[in-house]
Amino acid sequence: MKRFKELRNEIVDIQEDHSEGGGFGYDPTLKSTGRSAQPDVKPISYEDEYDLHKMNAFITAFCSKSYIDPRSALYLLRAKMNLAGIDFDLNRSSELNVDQEYTFPLKRFGGTFGTSPSHNLANGFETTNGFGGKNFVLKCKISAPEGGGKSGVFMINAQIEEA
Repeated sequence: MKRFKELRNEIVDIQEDHSEGGGFGYDPTLKSTGRSAQPDVKPISYEDEYDLHKMNAFITAFCSKSYIDPRSALYLLRAKMNLAGIDFDLNRSSELNVDQEYTFPLKRFGGTFGTSPSHNLANGFETTNGFGGKNFVLKCKISAPEGGGKSGVFMINAQIEEA
């Protein structure tokens, strides 16, 4: 009769040979951890051009669809970018017109607020965008397809650039 640990190890070995899946977890009781996405999951380094290209590739894929309400689409894009630690200011009072380019300053993890040893607190608190001295913006343009806005759908073209 097989023990549970032996059976579990055999099942994992079979899954490794026949599956493209994998878990994020690590189980030290198993002799094999299987495939994992964990090495690819890391904070984005905006100093690295490759990571910036990956983020722009995501934004391009997100914007490849047409949207009925471009403001809601930008809210959704902001929520998705928040998962990567990036935020930009967009609210109901933000004006969004068709065929006009907009530049939204980006903040990393909401920016920083406080003081540092080199900052004079008499001038007030120091606030930064959280990128360590660099400035990034989301350039965005909302456009109507060839039929104009009569079809009721709009396209969004957006990209992160260093300012």
